[in-house]
Amino acid sequence: MARDAVIASRWSCPTPLWYAQRVEGRRPDLLILDDRTRLDQDMGDMIDVIDAYLGRSPVSLIRDDAREIELLAKRYDLERIDGPDARSLTRVPGVRDSTSGLGS
Repeated sequence: MARDAVIASRWSCPTPLWYAQRVEGRRPDLLILDDRTRLDQDMGDMIDVIDAYLGRSPVSLIRDDAREIELLAKRYDLERIDGPDARSLTRVPGVRDSTSGLGS
């Protein structure tokens, strides 16, 4: 994971990451967010979170809902790190070019 990266995850995945970070002192530079964090900190939906950090920090995500993944794939370039889609760790390098024929 790149320095100062943001990981936006579904609710169940961050627990071991937080343990490694907060108990073991590993990778304090990472910002690890889950759905509960988004709600508690009024950060908006996943698009709001990605847009807030994209271009300032490397952004990766782990999502679960197929409809949300499809929506994200239409808006952003997604690079799989592990697994077949954004249900596994996926990097968000940027916003898709609006002239690239989305929806076709």
